[in-house]
This record gives sequence, structure tokens and C-alpha cells, in this order.
Amino acid sequence: MSGFKQIFKLYLGNTENLKPINMYFKLLQDSYFLRLVKLFIISILPVSFNLSQTTTTFNKRDDFGALNTQLTNVTSLAEAIYFTGLRIDTFDGHAYTSTFIAKSDLYGNIQFSKNLELPFPAPPYNIRIWSPVSIVSSDNTMLQCGNVVFDGWYRGLLTRTNSNAEVIKAVLISNPFEPSFEDIALRGILEMDSGDIVVSGTITHPGGFSFDGDIAVWRFDKEFNLKWVRVFGDELGVIHDGSYKIIKDKDQNIYIGGWKFSVYPERYDFKNYIKVLKLDSLGNKLWEYHSPENEKWGPAYDLLFDKDENLIIATAKIYEKKDSLPQPPPVRWVITGTNLYYPTIVKLNTKTFEMEWERPMGNGFYGPENNLSRIVADPKGDGYVASGFFDVNRNDGRGAEIPDQRAFLCKVSPEGDSLWFRVYDAVPEVVEKRNDVEDMEISPDGGYVMCGVAFGIKIDDVNRPNDIRAWMLKVDEYGCLIPGCQLTSASTNLEAGLVKISTYPNPVSDVLHFYISSENQKTETYTMEVLSQTGTVVRNSIPIMSDITYSMSLFDLPAGIYFLQLRTERGAVITERFVVAK
Repeated sequence: MSGFKQIFKLYLGNTENLKPINMYFKLLQDSYFLRLVKLFIISILPVSFNLSQTTTTFNKRDDFGALNTQLTNVTSLAEAIYFTGLRIDTFDGHAYTSTFIAKSDLYGNIQFSKNLELPFPAPPYNIRIWSPVSIVSSDNTMLQCGNVVFDGWYRGLLTRTNSNAEVIKAVLISNPFEPSFEDIALRGILEMDSGDIVVSGTITHPGGFSFDGDIAVWRFDKEFNLKWVRVFGDELGVIHDGSYKIIKDKDQNIYIGGWKFSVYPERYDFKNYIKVLKLDSLGNKLWEYHSPENEKWGPAYDLLFDKDENLIIATAKIYEKKDSLPQPPPVRWVITGTNLYYPTIVKLNTKTFEMEWERPMGNGFYGPENNLSRIVADPKGDGYVASGFFDVNRNDGRGAEIPDQRAFLCKVSPEGDSLWFRVYDAVPEVVEKRNDVEDMEISPDGGYVMCGVAFGIKIDDVNRPNDIRAWMLKVDEYGCLIPGCQLTSASTNLEAGLVKISTYPNPVSDVLHFYISSENQKTETYTMEVLSQTGTVVRNSIPIMSDITYSMSLFDLPAGIYFLQLRTERGAVITERFVVAK
């Protein structure tokens, strides 16, 4: 019987809690009923332990020792998270000087960050790496592809690194039309079952416009020896073909998601299509798909297979804002606001080549840079989760509209129904700010890890101009940074409906996250203040909105009790208490 007491002690905390059931054990010893009790406890114990597991969440920004930093890729493993990013050592935030790999624990605590040291005979200032993409190889090394400026020319780069971010092997990739011709951008990488590596990218066609691109695909063996290269494109100087994502099916066929748009400046005729190529393992084209000609679409930023090997595509539908076009116009796509993108997930039937469904996921906002950066299949098989960001005009508190950019995570069912939509933002501390999610991956505990860049956000006692910080975000399986946000129920009457504020963590030492929910599911706007116990306003911001998870820096506040207060335009107030602990 002592064994049973130990089990109940594990559940109830101490043996004092066992006194009320001790008499039942005395009565039930050696009884048939006790054997049933034992069987019941043994059967539910694993389930109970499983239900008690929780997902760790975090929201962190880091400069990784550089003036400006951004992350482009995340790889989530069972015991660590790897981030690939760019260090920017200039104040203007545009001259990327090195690529690095950072390793963190499952809580987002950085264990190390190292620049990629390339084995090429060139001074460091001649090598710049842009938008590296990284995957885990079957031998537990990591593969990266990206772009470099080498001896004044843009080249592709393929590298293999170990778990300590040391480069094991590297090779430069040239434009197959002309080795010294510039403009090559690698976007996709995958490993075949044989261990061969396939990379895809966009190359500029010599003799064409600078925006006349073709899709190129290279296949290397494990030792980075080139096996073949294939180029796919249309009409020199007329059509731009670009590559974004590359995947394979179970038969080792290769699928490339990309974009195709026409470039007739003299005729003012621009068309935009989703483009998907299917190749066999030797690089021969099996089919090519373009979205309908009477619609305008952005690229296939990412794609994956459903259970029937149809394609789920993360893209954006394009709408024209015709009243903003000058007459006569310059090259069309440089006109701010001309093409408005709306993040959309579509299902493409790979047998009929028809879109079976399309689901807009922009939360009602259109913008020139809105997109979806990544899509993954939910591990439970009940839908697809996509990350992205959208533009929105925000009131600056003085009646003026200013640009803003917010990151989001969303989920749709296998039938394309919207299941949830989460938005992540920072309490506005500067006039203009941006949150971009560049990559997202499923974490082993069922949550999602994202990375990207945060512009113009103060995260400590230093607020520099043009501040660009690497952003790392981990949420649970419901997209909640604040655990339980999917269960949030309204509790306070605030004029238009019941409203609730959820805060996390509480107590807090550095950054407080809070989520505002509204029962009527109508987006509301509030002004926010943080007050000390004496009523002194220690933090305020320009207007914020409901149904968004905000993060607010509290580095400079001393320990104590504070109150987060929201107020409507008509003066109604809701208050939430929290504690700052140092």
C-alpha cells in the first residue's frame, strides 16, 4: 500500500492530503475492487502526465553584438534552436557585412553566435551574405544556401556546417549563362534521399533587363560536386521568372514554387502569376502551372503537400489601387501602393490544376509588402499554420496616419476554413516601427518558433536611430505567446462589450506581454498607460488595438506593483495589476 501512497503523494503534494483516503485503503486491501483501482490508476497515469506538459513561450530581441541584426532562418531541434542571420555593422542598416549562426536553448537563451568563416582567398569585406536559407541534413550537419558578393560579383553560396557553426565545406555557384555575370539569388534548398543536395534560385539573363530573371536549379552530390544545372524561363526581356521554395515528393520529383510576371514598360502591361514547376530527379520538366490570367497573384512564397499530394501554397492575392497611379507612370511596381497584396493560402489540385479553395489571411489589411513567409502542416493533421506580416496605417495620437507593420501567425483547416489568427506587436515607442517574420518552424513540443527582424523598437536602456534587432518568438500550439489566449473569456464591461486583459509573465522583470480580447470580436482602439502605486504615469503610448498580443519594455522600472490601464475615447477604463520583480 505504501506504493499507492507514493503515487497519490505525487498528485496531491504531501502525505497530509492522504489522510481522508487512508481508511479506504484499509477497507479495500486484497479486495477485487482494489485491483480495479490499481488498474485504473496505471491506465490514467500516462495520460495525466501527458496532459500536464506545457509549451515554453518566449519573445526576445537581440543585437548579437552588431549595430543592426536580423534573422532569416530558424531550425528547431529536440535540444536546441539554431538561428541563421545577418550582422549589419553600419548605421544605415543596409550594408550586411557577415552571416552568423546562433544556438539557443529551448527557452531562447543564446548559447553562442558565430560568423560563418568561408574558406575562400578573399578579404572579409568582399564577402557579404544575404538571406541565407538553412536545413538540417540527414547526417545532423546543417546546410545553408544564399548569396555573396565575391570579387565584385554576386554569386550563389552553398555551405555545410557542424553543430558548432564551423564551416565543413563550401562552394560558390555561378550564373550558368555567364560565370562572371552578376545577379544570382538562391532561395531554396533540399536534400534528396540519396544525400544529394538541390538548390534553386533566380538568375539574371545576360542581355535582358535587370529585372529579366530565369529560374535555375542545381544538383550537387554530398561532396558538393555539381551533377547538373537546369534553367527555366520565357522570352528574353519580357518575362521575369523567380524561384522561392523547393520541395520533393516521395518519388524524388522536385517542385519549385515561384513567381512569373510580365515586364512591358513601354506598353504599361504588367501581369503577375503564381508559378509552380514539377521536375523529375534529373531536372527534366514534367509540368508547369500558372495561376489564372484574369487574376493577379504574388509568388508562391512557400508550399507543401496535403495527404493526397495536392499543393497548399502560401501566397498573396494582388489588388490594384488604380486611383494612385500617376499619368504617365514610370515602371509600375515602384509606385508605392499601386499593387496591394493580401496574404492568402490556396489549395492547388495537382491533377486538374485548379484552385480548390483560397483563404485570405490578411485580417482585413492590404499593403504593398504584405505576404506569407512560411507554411507548415499542423503536427496533429488538422490543418496548416502560416506566418507572415502585413502593413497597417496607425494613428500617431495626434490625428495623423503613420505606417506600421505587424507580424502574424494563422491556421486554416484542411478545407481552408480559418481557425485562428494571432497578431504580435510592440507597444509603440517610436513613430514608425516594423515586425517582420522571415521564417517559422514547428518545435518538438508542438508549438511554433519564429524569427525575423524588429525595426525601431526599444528593448533596453539604449535606443539608437535606425535600430534593427534580431527577433525570436516562440508560441504554443494555438499561436499564443500568453499561454491560454485561446481560452480567454471576457470579464470586464467596457462600453461596447466585455473586454479582458491577459498579462504574461506576472511577476515580470524585463518585458511584459499583454493581450486584449473583446467578446463581440470587434476590433477596438484604446490608449494605454502604466501607473505606479502612487498613481504616477510611468509609461504611455499612442493608440493600440484589441486582439493583438503586445510586448512592452520595462527595463527601466524599479521593482514594485503597477497597473496597466486602458481607456476608450469616451473615457471608460479597464485596469490590470502586475508586479515588476528585479
